[in-house]
Amino acid sequence: RAPGGAKTLVSRFGLATSNGTDTVTALDVTLAAGTSVGVAQVEITGSGGAPSYGTDTAPVGELWSITGASIPVTSTPTDFEVHVTPKSHALMPGVPGASYAVTATVGNLTAGNTVSGSDTGSDTVTIDNLSPADSGWGAEHPGDTQVVLNWSNAGGDFAEVMILRNTATISDTPTEGSTYVQGNSLGSSFIQYVGTGVSTTATSLTNGQNYYFKTFARDSSGNWAAGAQTGPHQPLADT
Repeated sequence: RAPGGAKTLVSRFGLATSNGTDTVTALDVTLAAGTSVGVAQVEITGSGGAPSYGTDTAPVGELWSITGASIPVTSTPTDFEVHVTPKSHALMPGVPGASYAVTATVGNLTAGNTVSGSDTGSDTVTIDNLSPADSGWGAEHPGDTQVVLNWSNAGGDFAEVMILRNTATISDTPTEGSTYVQGNSLGSSFIQYVGTGVSTTATSLTNGQNYYFKTFARDSSGNWAAGAQTGPHQPLADT
């Protein structure tokens, strides 16, 4: 799941009374170690994702406490669901980020009667906030008012590469989850290229001027790489 994505089912659990009816008013959900940092919300729902019986957005470590619930329980076994919502890109840890394999188990139920049993199984939902590998620079060829650029794109989860151009060392960086248009600006840098290719030519440059170029790879989840710079390169008039 990409950062900022919709809620997704991670676990199911069943409830039933030995006799009559009851109501679960609170329960805890424990996520896999180190994964809550990528989760914005945990929600308990009925089968199929509705109705909602309660949410938590402020865990203590990996422990998410659902209070004020009103989960109906009868003598007929009934399935309920645990859903997790990924954090937005803006709330995720910065580059290079990480990938979070989220599992969820339910426990510590509060009801009118004594509760027994345990939840030991869960599916796994992977939240992808991990930056892709940087593209690698090849041979650059300055010419008359131009620089020919060559690079190689990393394999794996690769969506596109953006190349910035500047006359100074490039400190501008893309915003996680955002896309950009070739020919526009990003900060003080010119967006030289956006696409999936491995070569482009920067034209209409000033001979004798230093130019720096920086690649940023993006994956399908909207994560950007840290960036790899080359330069300075000076276009030179033909002699």
